[in-house]
Amino acid sequence: MELGSPVGWGLTAPPGTPKERVQALPAAFNKMVKDPAFLAEAKACNTMVRPATGEEVQGYVNRTLNVSPELVAKIRKLAGF
Repeated sequence: MELGSPVGWGLTAPPGTPKERVQALPAAFNKMVKDPAFLAEAKACNTMVRPATGEEVQGYVNRTLNVSPELVAKIRKLAGF
């Protein structure tokens, strides 16, 4: 879900969280982002709602972590680091 920018918020649970609670999180999230009242409130607040699954987010993380050192160096140079 985006809150006025392309930066989103993820759901996490600490190690040792019971499996049934971990499984309940995405189910509750998916239900929430389809709820008409939630969507209406988000629209009233000019908030973009673009939910992503945990698998999608993990894919983004994996792609980010797997960039080449050459690309990192180029970006650092462009950013002035």
